[in-house]
Amino acid sequence: MWRISQTLQRKTEDSYAFQHRVVIHARRTGRLHTFGGVDMWAWNSRKGPLFEGIMPRFLNGRGKYDNWFTHEAIHAGFRDVVDVSEAVSLVHVKHDHHLVSDVESTQSKAGFNRGYWSSGVHGKFELWINNLLANSQGTYRNQLGTILHAPYKITSCYESVPF
Repeated sequence: MWRISQTLQRKTEDSYAFQHRVVIHARRTGRLHTFGGVDMWAWNSRKGPLFEGIMPRFLNGRGKYDNWFTHEAIHAGFRDVVDVSEAVSLVHVKHDHHLVSDVESTQSKAGFNRGYWSSGVHGKFELWINNLLANSQGTYRNQLGTILHAPYKITSCYESVPF
């Protein structure tokens, strides 16, 4: 997933041309996201459940639910889990983590974002709840469920045409 600072304005162009321009912009000005932040899922729905058990009532957008979901799908083995992060051009607009923030007015957002993932679970109640749910239900343990754990990977040769 490519992280960009700002979106592009759509001109009077067809959808394919706009998508092409966004991908080129992302690859020139963006940064490739770390392995723990790539969250896109797709599956066929005719094969039954994705994993055993029931998904906990996570607070969406607060962390850990994505890793739990990915890990449980891999662990259950009901579907093939494939990392397509190098083959598909996903673009994500960079943002702060205000949904799990209790940033005081004296602390800058930049300072908060730098320390969030290393210390956030200790000070953010909603993230703490998701962490507790993730580690107490199913087979997930902390730091599992990223694209590094996918048993299959599809890559792209990144030729001159980015699609």
